Amino acid sequence: MSRFIRRVRRAAQVLAIATPVLGIALGIWYRAHYVFPSEEMLKRSVPQPNGYDTILCAGKLLVKKHDGIEVNPWPKPKTPYTLSQRKAFVAANQPAINKLREGLAQEYLDQSGEHFNSTALRALARTLAFAAKTSADAGDFPAASRCALDAIALSQQIPRGGGMMPEMIGNSCEPFGQKALWQIADKLDAKTARAVAARLAALEKTRLPLSATFQEEKRTVRSQFQPIFNGGPLAAWRNTGTYFGEVQAMTGSLMQISGQEHETEPETLADKFQWAKLRAQIVYYGPRTVAENMENWMDLIGKRSEQPWCNPRLESTLPSDPLSQIILPVYGQLEIKWMLTRAQSQLLQGYLLLRAVRLETGRYPDATEAAKLLPADPFSPTRARLRYRRDSAEKLTLWSVGPNATDEGGVQGKQEAGKEGMPGDLVAAQTTVERF
Repeated sequence: MSRFIRRVRRAAQVLAIATPVLGIALGIWYRAHYVFPSEEMLKRSVPQPNGYDTILCAGKLLVKKHDGIEVNPWPKPKTPYTLSQRKAFVAANQPAINKLREGLAQEYLDQSGEHFNSTALRALARTLAFAAKTSADAGDFPAASRCALDAIALSQQIPRGGGMMPEMIGNSCEPFGQKALWQIADKLDAKTARAVAARLAALEKTRLPLSATFQEEKRTVRSQFQPIFNGGPLAAWRNTGTYFGEVQAMTGSLMQISGQEHETEPETLADKFQWAKLRAQIVYYGPRTVAENMENWMDLIGKRSEQPWCNPRLESTLPSDPLSQIILPVYGQLEIKWMLTRAQSQLLQGYLLLRAVRLETGRYPDATEAAKLLPADPFSPTRARLRYRRDSAEKLTLWSVGPNATDEGGVQGKQEAGKEGMPGDLVAAQTTVERF
Protein backbone atom coordinates (compact mmCIF):
# COMPACT_ATOMS: atom_id res chain seq x y z
CA MET A 1 0.00 0.00 0.00
CA SER A 2 2.80 2.35 0.89
CA ARG A 3 4.46 1.60 -2.47
CA PHE A 4 1.23 2.55 -4.28
CA ILE A 5 1.00 5.79 -2.32
CA ARG A 6 4.60 6.65 -3.16
CA ARG A 7 3.86 6.08 -6.86
CA VAL A 8 0.78 8.28 -6.68
CA ARG A 9 2.74 11.03 -4.95
CA ARG A 10 5.53 10.77 -7.51
CA ALA A 11 3.02 10.99 -10.35
CA ALA A 12 1.38 13.99 -8.69
CA GLN A 13 4.75 15.70 -8.36
CA VAL A 14 5.59 15.05 -12.03
CA LEU A 15 2.15 16.32 -13.03
CA ALA A 16 2.54 19.41 -10.88
CA ILE A 17 5.80 20.24 -12.65
CA ALA A 18 4.70 19.22 -16.15
CA THR A 19 1.36 21.08 -16.14
CA PRO A 20 2.76 24.62 -15.89
CA VAL A 21 5.62 23.73 -18.24
CA LEU A 22 3.14 22.39 -20.77
CA GLY A 23 0.93 25.42 -20.24
CA ILE A 24 3.86 27.78 -20.85
CA ALA A 25 4.87 25.82 -23.97
CA LEU A 26 1.30 25.93 -25.31
CA GLY A 27 1.13 29.66 -24.54
CA ILE A 28 4.36 30.30 -26.42
CA TRP A 29 3.12 28.19 -29.35
CA TYR A 30 -0.26 29.95 -29.38
CA ARG A 31 1.30 33.40 -29.32
CA ALA A 32 3.74 32.49 -32.08
CA HIS A 33 1.14 30.89 -34.35
CA TYR A 34 -2.25 32.40 -33.53
CA VAL A 35 -1.78 36.02 -32.49
CA PHE A 36 -1.59 38.40 -35.41
CA PRO A 37 0.73 41.39 -35.04
CA SER A 38 -1.30 44.35 -33.82
CA GLU A 39 -1.16 46.33 -37.04
CA GLU A 40 -3.96 48.34 -38.55
CA MET A 41 -4.59 47.63 -42.19
CA LEU A 42 -3.69 50.64 -44.33
CA LYS A 43 -6.69 52.83 -44.90
CA ARG A 44 -7.29 53.78 -48.49
CA SER A 45 -8.92 56.92 -49.75
CA VAL A 46 -11.79 55.95 -52.04
CA PRO A 47 -11.98 58.27 -55.08
CA GLN A 48 -15.19 60.17 -55.65
CA PRO A 49 -16.51 59.42 -58.17
CA ASN A 50 -14.99 55.95 -58.33
CA GLY A 51 -14.50 54.44 -61.79
CA TYR A 52 -15.14 51.02 -60.27
CA ASP A 53 -18.73 51.97 -59.39
CA THR A 54 -19.29 53.62 -62.77
CA ILE A 55 -18.06 50.56 -64.66
CA LEU A 56 -20.29 48.30 -62.57
CA CYS A 57 -23.20 50.53 -63.64
CA ALA A 58 -22.08 49.97 -67.24
CA GLY A 59 -22.25 46.24 -66.62
CA LYS A 60 -25.86 46.56 -65.45
CA LEU A 61 -26.74 48.47 -68.64
CA LEU A 62 -25.24 45.74 -70.81
CA VAL A 63 -27.67 44.07 -73.22
CA LYS A 64 -26.32 40.53 -73.28
CA LYS A 65 -28.68 39.25 -75.95
CA HIS A 66 -30.35 41.17 -78.77
CA ASP A 67 -31.95 39.93 -81.96
CA GLY A 68 -30.43 36.47 -81.49
CA ILE A 69 -26.90 37.75 -80.87
CA GLU A 70 -25.21 36.79 -77.60
CA VAL A 71 -21.68 37.93 -76.89
CA ASN A 72 -21.10 36.05 -73.65
CA PRO A 73 -20.11 33.30 -74.25
CA TRP A 74 -18.38 34.33 -77.45
CA PRO A 75 -20.81 33.63 -80.30
CA LYS A 76 -20.11 30.77 -82.65
CA PRO A 77 -23.25 30.73 -84.78
CA LYS A 78 -23.83 28.19 -87.53
CA THR A 79 -24.93 31.05 -89.78
CA PRO A 80 -22.78 34.21 -89.48
CA TYR A 81 -24.56 37.28 -88.23
CA THR A 82 -25.22 39.93 -90.80
CA LEU A 83 -23.57 43.32 -90.46
CA SER A 84 -26.95 44.96 -89.85
CA GLN A 85 -27.66 42.50 -86.99
CA ARG A 86 -24.29 43.24 -85.43
CA LYS A 87 -24.77 46.99 -85.78
CA ALA A 88 -28.14 46.70 -84.03
CA PHE A 89 -26.52 44.77 -81.19
CA VAL A 90 -23.79 47.40 -80.78
CA ALA A 91 -26.40 50.19 -80.92
CA ALA A 92 -28.40 48.46 -78.16
CA ASN A 93 -25.23 48.40 -76.02
CA GLN A 94 -24.14 51.96 -76.75
CA PRO A 95 -25.44 53.28 -73.38
CA ALA A 96 -23.33 50.66 -71.60
CA ILE A 97 -20.27 51.53 -73.72
CA ASN A 98 -20.73 55.25 -73.03
CA LYS A 99 -21.05 54.63 -69.29
CA LEU A 100 -17.93 52.43 -69.36
CA ARG A 101 -15.96 55.17 -71.08
CA GLU A 102 -17.11 57.55 -68.38
CA GLY A 103 -15.71 55.14 -65.80
CA LEU A 104 -12.39 54.81 -67.65
CA ALA A 105 -11.90 58.57 -67.34
CA GLN A 106 -12.25 58.37 -63.54
CA GLU A 107 -9.85 57.20 -60.86
CA TYR A 108 -10.47 53.50 -60.16
CA LEU A 109 -10.32 51.53 -56.92
CA ASP A 110 -11.76 48.03 -56.59
CA GLN A 111 -13.76 47.69 -53.36
CA SER A 112 -15.43 44.38 -54.13
CA GLY A 113 -13.45 42.23 -51.68
CA GLU A 114 -14.85 38.71 -51.89
CA HIS A 115 -17.74 39.88 -54.10
CA PHE A 116 -15.66 40.47 -57.21
CA ASN A 117 -17.88 40.45 -60.31
CA SER A 118 -15.68 38.87 -62.97
CA THR A 119 -18.60 37.87 -65.23
CA ALA A 120 -19.77 41.45 -65.82
CA LEU A 121 -16.24 42.73 -66.49
CA ARG A 122 -15.45 39.97 -68.96
CA ALA A 123 -18.79 40.58 -70.70
CA LEU A 124 -17.91 44.28 -71.07
CA ALA A 125 -14.49 43.45 -72.55
CA ARG A 126 -16.07 40.97 -75.00
CA THR A 127 -18.72 43.51 -76.01
CA LEU A 128 -16.08 46.14 -76.76
CA ALA A 129 -14.13 43.64 -78.89
CA PHE A 130 -17.35 42.72 -80.70
CA ALA A 131 -18.06 46.42 -81.32
CA ALA A 132 -14.51 46.87 -82.64
CA LYS A 133 -14.92 44.08 -85.19
CA THR A 134 -18.34 45.39 -86.23
CA SER A 135 -16.99 48.92 -86.78
CA ALA A 136 -14.04 47.53 -88.74
CA ASP A 137 -16.32 45.51 -91.01
CA ALA A 138 -18.34 48.69 -91.57
CA GLY A 139 -15.13 50.50 -92.62
CA ASP A 140 -14.90 52.76 -89.56
CA PHE A 141 -11.38 51.92 -88.37
CA PRO A 142 -10.91 54.86 -85.95
CA ALA A 143 -14.07 53.74 -84.10
CA ALA A 144 -12.90 50.12 -84.21
CA SER A 145 -9.50 50.97 -82.76
CA ARG A 146 -11.11 53.08 -80.02
CA CYS A 147 -13.32 50.18 -78.91
CA ALA A 148 -10.36 47.78 -78.90
CA LEU A 149 -8.23 50.23 -76.92
CA ASP A 150 -11.06 50.74 -74.44
CA ALA A 151 -11.15 46.96 -73.89
CA ILE A 152 -7.42 47.05 -73.10
CA ALA A 153 -7.85 50.09 -70.83
CA LEU A 154 -10.66 48.32 -68.95
CA SER A 155 -8.49 45.23 -68.52
CA GLN A 156 -5.69 47.29 -67.01
CA GLN A 157 -8.07 49.06 -64.61
CA ILE A 158 -9.57 45.86 -63.18
CA PRO A 159 -6.63 44.93 -60.86
CA ARG A 160 -6.44 48.36 -59.21
CA GLY A 161 -7.31 48.00 -55.56
CA GLY A 162 -7.91 44.26 -55.95
CA GLY A 163 -5.71 41.25 -55.36
CA MET A 164 -4.85 38.13 -57.30
CA MET A 165 -8.26 37.30 -58.76
CA PRO A 166 -8.85 40.79 -60.28
CA GLU A 167 -5.31 40.71 -61.72
CA MET A 168 -5.96 37.37 -63.40
CA ILE A 169 -9.32 38.51 -64.75
CA GLY A 170 -7.78 41.69 -66.14
CA ASN A 171 -4.98 39.66 -67.69
CA SER A 172 -7.49 37.33 -69.33
CA CYS A 173 -9.58 40.25 -70.68
CA GLU A 174 -6.75 42.23 -72.29
CA PRO A 175 -6.31 39.74 -75.18
CA PHE A 176 -9.84 40.58 -76.38
CA GLY A 177 -8.71 44.13 -77.17
CA GLN A 178 -5.29 43.07 -78.44
CA LYS A 179 -6.75 40.53 -80.85
CA ALA A 180 -9.26 43.09 -82.16
CA LEU A 181 -6.39 45.51 -82.87
CA TRP A 182 -4.28 42.89 -84.63
CA GLN A 183 -7.20 42.09 -86.90
CA ILE A 184 -7.32 45.69 -88.16
CA ALA A 185 -3.64 46.67 -87.83
CA ASP A 186 -2.94 46.38 -91.56
CA LYS A 187 -6.01 48.44 -92.43
CA LEU A 188 -5.20 51.55 -90.40
CA ASP A 189 -3.85 54.69 -92.04
CA ALA A 190 -0.61 56.22 -90.77
CA LYS A 191 -2.27 58.82 -88.56
CA THR A 192 -4.58 56.30 -86.88
CA ALA A 193 -1.75 53.78 -86.46
CA ARG A 194 0.41 56.37 -84.69
CA ALA A 195 -2.51 57.45 -82.48
CA VAL A 196 -3.24 53.85 -81.48
CA ALA A 197 0.47 53.21 -80.76
CA ALA A 198 0.62 56.37 -78.64
CA ARG A 199 -2.35 55.28 -76.52
CA LEU A 200 -0.89 51.80 -76.10
CA ALA A 201 2.36 53.39 -74.88
CA ALA A 202 0.43 55.60 -72.43
CA LEU A 203 -1.50 52.60 -71.11
CA GLU A 204 1.70 50.60 -70.70
CA LYS A 205 3.21 53.36 -68.55
CA THR A 206 0.25 53.16 -66.18
CA ARG A 207 0.04 49.35 -66.03
CA LEU A 208 -0.22 48.23 -62.42
CA PRO A 209 3.06 46.63 -61.24
CA LEU A 210 2.74 43.01 -60.22
CA SER A 211 4.24 43.91 -56.85
CA ALA A 212 1.24 46.19 -56.18
CA THR A 213 -1.12 43.28 -56.88
CA PHE A 214 0.72 41.15 -54.33
CA GLN A 215 0.48 43.95 -51.78
CA GLU A 216 -3.29 43.97 -52.21
CA GLU A 217 -3.40 40.18 -52.01
CA LYS A 218 -1.72 40.38 -48.60
CA ARG A 219 -4.77 42.30 -47.39
CA THR A 220 -6.97 39.55 -48.77
CA VAL A 221 -4.97 36.81 -47.04
CA ARG A 222 -5.23 38.53 -43.67
CA SER A 223 -8.96 39.24 -44.02
CA GLN A 224 -9.67 35.62 -45.01
CA PHE A 225 -7.62 34.07 -42.21
CA GLN A 226 -9.02 36.19 -39.37
CA PRO A 227 -12.54 34.64 -39.26
CA ILE A 228 -11.19 31.11 -39.73
CA PHE A 229 -8.73 31.17 -36.83
CA ASN A 230 -10.27 33.77 -34.50
CA GLY A 231 -11.80 31.18 -32.17
CA GLY A 232 -8.52 29.37 -31.60
CA PRO A 233 -7.39 25.86 -32.64
CA LEU A 234 -10.73 24.11 -32.07
CA ALA A 235 -12.61 26.71 -34.10
CA ALA A 236 -9.89 26.50 -36.75
CA TRP A 237 -10.47 22.75 -37.05
CA ARG A 238 -14.17 23.31 -37.65
CA ASN A 239 -13.74 26.26 -39.99
CA THR A 240 -11.02 24.77 -42.19
CA GLY A 241 -13.52 22.24 -43.54
CA THR A 242 -15.56 25.10 -45.02
CA TYR A 243 -12.43 26.97 -46.03
CA PHE A 244 -11.07 23.99 -47.96
CA GLY A 245 -14.21 23.97 -50.08
CA GLU A 246 -13.69 27.66 -50.83
CA VAL A 247 -9.98 27.14 -51.56
CA GLN A 248 -10.78 24.29 -53.95
CA ALA A 249 -13.33 26.42 -55.78
CA MET A 250 -10.93 29.38 -55.94
CA THR A 251 -8.04 27.20 -57.10
CA GLY A 252 -10.23 25.70 -59.81
CA SER A 253 -11.22 29.18 -61.00
CA LEU A 254 -7.63 30.41 -61.00
CA MET A 255 -6.43 27.34 -62.90
CA GLN A 256 -9.14 27.82 -65.54
CA ILE A 257 -8.16 31.48 -65.91
CA SER A 258 -4.53 30.37 -66.23
CA GLY A 259 -5.50 28.04 -69.09
CA GLN A 260 -5.01 24.79 -67.15
CA GLU A 261 -7.29 21.79 -67.04
CA HIS A 262 -9.04 21.26 -63.73
CA GLU A 263 -11.46 18.42 -63.04
CA THR A 264 -13.10 17.56 -59.73
CA GLU A 265 -13.06 13.83 -58.90
CA PRO A 266 -15.22 11.98 -56.34
CA GLU A 267 -13.74 12.01 -52.82
CA THR A 268 -12.52 8.62 -51.52
CA LEU A 269 -11.86 7.44 -47.96
CA ALA A 270 -8.14 7.98 -48.51
CA ASP A 271 -8.91 11.54 -49.65
CA LYS A 272 -10.89 12.17 -46.45
CA PHE A 273 -7.95 10.91 -44.39
CA GLN A 274 -5.56 13.21 -46.25
CA TRP A 275 -7.89 16.18 -45.75
CA ALA A 276 -8.07 15.43 -42.02
CA LYS A 277 -4.27 15.25 -41.85
CA LEU A 278 -4.04 18.51 -43.78
CA ARG A 279 -6.51 20.23 -41.46
CA ALA A 280 -4.46 19.12 -38.45
CA GLN A 281 -1.32 20.57 -40.02
CA ILE A 282 -3.07 23.88 -40.73
CA VAL A 283 -4.37 24.05 -37.15
CA TYR A 284 -0.80 23.52 -35.95
CA TYR A 285 0.72 26.22 -38.18
CA GLY A 286 -2.03 28.73 -37.35
CA PRO A 287 -2.88 31.99 -39.13
CA ARG A 288 0.16 34.03 -38.23
CA THR A 289 2.75 31.59 -39.56
CA VAL A 290 0.81 30.88 -42.76
CA ALA A 291 0.10 34.57 -43.43
CA GLU A 292 3.73 35.55 -42.87
CA ASN A 293 4.97 32.69 -45.06
CA MET A 294 2.67 33.68 -47.91
CA GLU A 295 3.43 37.38 -47.55
CA ASN A 296 7.19 36.83 -47.60
CA TRP A 297 6.84 34.70 -50.72
CA MET A 298 4.66 37.32 -52.42
CA ASP A 299 7.19 40.02 -51.55
CA LEU A 300 9.91 37.91 -53.18
CA ILE A 301 7.96 37.39 -56.42
CA GLY A 302 6.85 41.04 -56.47
CA LYS A 303 10.43 42.31 -56.18
CA ARG A 304 11.57 39.79 -58.79
CA SER A 305 8.97 41.08 -61.26
CA GLU A 306 10.56 44.53 -61.09
CA GLN A 307 13.98 43.19 -62.10
CA PRO A 308 15.12 42.47 -65.69
CA TRP A 309 13.89 39.10 -66.94
CA CYS A 310 16.42 36.29 -66.97
CA ASN A 311 16.46 32.63 -67.96
CA PRO A 312 16.48 30.34 -66.13
CA ARG A 313 14.47 32.11 -63.47
CA LEU A 314 15.71 31.84 -59.93
CA GLU A 315 13.64 29.25 -58.11
CA SER A 316 11.46 30.59 -55.30
CA THR A 317 11.12 27.85 -52.70
CA LEU A 318 7.58 27.46 -51.42
CA PRO A 319 6.98 27.69 -47.66
CA SER A 320 6.46 24.37 -45.88
CA ASP A 321 2.95 24.98 -44.54
CA PRO A 322 0.16 23.19 -46.49
CA LEU A 323 -1.93 26.24 -47.39
CA SER A 324 1.08 27.88 -49.06
CA GLN A 325 1.81 24.61 -50.87
CA ILE A 326 -1.77 24.56 -52.23
CA ILE A 327 -2.32 28.19 -53.16
CA LEU A 328 1.04 29.74 -54.06
CA PRO A 329 1.90 27.59 -57.13
CA VAL A 330 -1.20 28.97 -58.87
CA TYR A 331 -0.22 32.51 -57.87
CA GLY A 332 3.29 31.95 -59.20
CA GLN A 333 2.00 31.32 -62.72
CA LEU A 334 0.62 34.84 -62.83
CA GLU A 335 4.11 36.28 -63.34
CA ILE A 336 4.67 34.63 -66.73
CA LYS A 337 1.10 35.44 -67.83
CA TRP A 338 1.63 39.07 -66.88
CA MET A 339 4.92 39.20 -68.78
CA LEU A 340 3.42 37.59 -71.90
CA THR A 341 0.61 40.15 -71.97
CA ARG A 342 3.12 43.00 -71.66
CA ALA A 343 5.20 41.56 -74.50
CA GLN A 344 2.13 41.29 -76.74
CA SER A 345 1.29 44.93 -76.04
CA GLN A 346 4.83 46.05 -76.93
CA LEU A 347 4.82 44.00 -80.14
CA LEU A 348 1.52 45.55 -81.19
CA GLN A 349 2.79 49.05 -80.44
CA GLY A 350 6.02 48.48 -82.37
CA TYR A 351 4.24 46.94 -85.34
CA LEU A 352 1.89 49.92 -85.66
CA LEU A 353 4.78 52.41 -85.54
CA LEU A 354 6.69 50.52 -88.24
CA ARG A 355 3.58 50.33 -90.39
CA ALA A 356 3.04 54.09 -90.04
CA VAL A 357 6.58 54.69 -91.34
CA ARG A 358 5.93 52.41 -94.33
CA LEU A 359 2.71 54.26 -95.19
CA GLU A 360 4.47 57.62 -94.92
CA THR A 361 7.68 56.73 -96.79
CA GLY A 362 6.74 53.75 -98.94
CA ARG A 363 9.11 51.39 -97.13
CA TYR A 364 9.84 49.96 -93.72
CA PRO A 365 12.69 51.68 -91.85
CA ASP A 366 16.17 50.20 -91.61
CA ALA A 367 17.47 48.82 -88.33
CA THR A 368 19.00 52.14 -87.19
CA GLU A 369 15.78 54.05 -87.78
CA ALA A 370 13.68 51.33 -86.17
CA ALA A 371 15.83 51.34 -83.03
CA LYS A 372 14.55 54.86 -82.30
CA LEU A 373 10.91 53.76 -82.62
CA LEU A 374 10.59 50.36 -81.03
CA PRO A 375 9.62 49.88 -77.36
CA ALA A 376 11.58 47.74 -74.92
CA ASP A 377 11.30 43.96 -74.88
CA PRO A 378 9.99 42.86 -71.45
CA PHE A 379 11.78 39.51 -71.83
CA SER A 380 15.18 41.02 -72.58
CA PRO A 381 17.65 40.50 -69.70
CA THR A 382 19.31 43.80 -70.70
CA ARG A 383 16.01 45.65 -71.31
CA ALA A 384 16.93 45.90 -75.00
CA ARG A 385 14.35 46.94 -77.59
CA LEU A 386 12.27 44.50 -79.59
CA ARG A 387 14.16 42.75 -82.39
CA TYR A 388 13.42 43.80 -85.96
CA ARG A 389 14.39 42.72 -89.44
CA ARG A 390 13.35 44.36 -92.73
CA ASP A 391 12.87 41.44 -95.10
CA SER A 392 11.88 43.67 -98.01
CA ALA A 393 10.37 47.10 -98.66
CA GLU A 394 6.95 45.67 -97.84
CA LYS A 395 7.74 42.87 -95.40
CA LEU A 396 9.17 42.78 -91.90
CA THR A 397 9.79 40.46 -88.97
CA LEU A 398 9.34 41.89 -85.47
CA TRP A 399 9.84 39.74 -82.39
CA SER A 400 10.48 39.45 -78.68
CA VAL A 401 13.06 36.96 -77.42
CA GLY A 402 10.28 35.33 -75.39
CA PRO A 403 10.29 33.63 -71.98
CA ASN A 404 13.50 31.70 -72.63
CA ALA A 405 15.29 35.08 -73.02
CA THR A 406 17.20 33.75 -76.05
CA ASP A 407 17.19 35.53 -79.41
CA GLU A 408 16.46 32.88 -82.04
CA GLY A 409 16.29 35.24 -84.99
CA GLY A 410 12.52 35.65 -85.11
CA VAL A 411 11.77 31.93 -85.30
CA GLN A 412 8.25 31.44 -83.99
CA GLY A 413 7.87 29.11 -81.00
CA LYS A 414 4.74 27.55 -79.57
CA GLN A 415 4.05 29.43 -76.35
CA GLU A 416 1.74 28.11 -73.67
CA ALA A 417 0.11 30.16 -70.94
CA GLY A 418 1.79 29.71 -67.59
CA LYS A 419 4.98 28.23 -69.08
CA GLU A 420 8.38 29.90 -69.13
CA GLY A 421 11.64 29.00 -70.77
CA MET A 422 9.93 27.53 -73.85
CA PRO A 423 11.81 27.56 -77.18
CA GLY A 424 11.15 30.10 -79.88
CA ASP A 425 10.51 33.84 -80.07
CA LEU A 426 7.26 35.79 -79.87
CA VAL A 427 6.73 37.07 -83.39
CA ALA A 428 4.45 40.04 -84.15
CA ALA A 429 1.20 39.28 -86.01
CA GLN A 430 1.74 35.55 -85.45
CA THR A 431 1.90 34.66 -81.77
CA THR A 432 -0.42 37.43 -80.65
CA VAL A 433 -3.48 36.35 -82.59
CA GLU A 434 -2.77 32.64 -82.35
CA ARG A 435 -2.40 32.66 -78.55
CA PHE A 436 -5.95 33.84 -78.05
